[in-house]
Amino acid sequence: ISDQDPRFSSLLPAGRGTLEERIDRCIADPNSAIVEAPALLKSINEIRQVVSRIESQSLESGLRDLLAAALRTNDQSRLDAMAMRLGWAGAAPRTLQECGDHLGITRERIRQIESKVARRLPKHPVFMPKLDRALNLLEESVPVDLDEAARLLEQNQISQKPFSPISLIDAARLLGHKTTLTVQYIRGTQVIVGGANAEGLGNAVRIARKLAGQAGVANIFQVSDELLSLGASKTPDAKRPIIKEDDIRRLLKNIPECEFLNEDWYWFTDIPHGRNRLCNITNRILSVASPQSIASIREGIRRAFRFRSLSQPRYRSLTVPPFVAIEQFFHRHPEYRVDGDQVGSVNRLDYQQLLGVTEQTFVDVFRSSPSSV
Repeated sequence: ISDQDPRFSSLLPAGRGTLEERIDRCIADPNSAIVEAPALLKSINEIRQVVSRIESQSLESGLRDLLAAALRTNDQSRLDAMAMRLGWAGAAPRTLQECGDHLGITRERIRQIESKVARRLPKHPVFMPKLDRALNLLEESVPVDLDEAARLLEQNQISQKPFSPISLIDAARLLGHKTTLTVQYIRGTQVIVGGANAEGLGNAVRIARKLAGQAGVANIFQVSDELLSLGASKTPDAKRPIIKEDDIRRLLKNIPECEFLNEDWYWFTDIPHGRNRLCNITNRILSVASPQSIASIREGIRRAFRFRSLSQPRYRSLTVPPFVAIEQFFHRHPEYRVDGDQVGSVNRLDYQQLLGVTEQTFVDVFRSSPSSV
């Protein structure tokens, strides 16, 4: 709080420094106290009332009052146009042209008014408690998509309606509030991430998709382990970004193509046909005998994964999904139908197309057996 802030400039007596610096000077220097203290004490009650009002305001109202004080006007049309330009009304910032059209003036005039606002703001961080609360809330919630972040601000009674996190980050920078929040495009979705973790979380989606492609389904602990091997540390003292399992879980839940089977296991719905190893193994099994029990299919998957990991070291990370994850996979995948614990294929499967020559021979021999295998 200082006379640089247009909301307090008329309340503070002549002097230098912020209110805190003036009070400290009075305490430390008796001579300063004699000169400054009487006028300062007289203004304290009025300042306290303004502070109390600001603390009770929503984020939009607090920003609008600051804007009105900086522009020294109560002209609602002008305030509306500049709130739109800065994003202080809650929506994402609008263009110079859009704001100029709203007010009936040129883009250049809007730019001039915007520059005036910036010049009249304090050079120190602006007193805005709701802005601090909003930043803290989103920094604790990242990664989170833009719409969910906007709703969180309303749900926590920081704003009166969903408030654009892009506008929030812009306001923080303009008003001198430090934040690690940034906006990233992750597979076409805008996501709010913390600055320190941004690179690691971007890698998380790539790794999550790669693991799901290898096995058909994967879990967030596998993603976390691979991030750790790439240098995204779990320990704060390692001077590397801290990527937690909860961060990965929240991030993946924001990806439309990523569908969770339970709290930890997921699959990507857009992996091309023939590239999902879980589907490929299941189809080979069902092409020979259908339907099959989920337990039987899981045992086949276990054997296939074991053979693959023994024959190729790069597949040693293949993990057999638990029964409940496989069960949910079959329930949700459009190529399968589930009846109790039995799984069948929606499409007709031909083992002569799906199996190798040696495997086809085994099937033919077994089927011709007098003991009716």
